Amino acid sequence: MLTLIFTRAAMKELRGMPARDRDRMLVRLDDYAASPDDARHDVLPLAGEPGGFRLRSGDWRALFTLQGSEMTVYRIRHRREAYR
Repeated sequence: MLTLIFTRAAMKELRGMPARDRDRMLVRLDDYAASPDDARHDVLPLAGEPGGFRLRSGDWRALFTLQGSEMTVYRIRHRREAYR
C-alpha cells in the first residue's frame, strides 16, 4: 500500500477537471496506491524523466513519482498537454 500525496499544482489541476473525469481519476489513483503490483493498472514509466510514471484514465494522465512507500502526483493533465 502506497501513501498518496498530491502537490499543490496537481490539486489545482484536479479541481479544474470535469467532475466525472475527476472522480474516475481519483478512483484509479486510489486503486493503484492500494495495490501497485496489480497488472490491471495502466501505468508506464516516463521516457526522459527518471523515476517518473504515468497513470492513464480515459483522456487524462496523472504523472507521479514513487519513493519508498510514497506516491507523489505532481501533474494531472489532458493527454494533449501531459507530456510537454
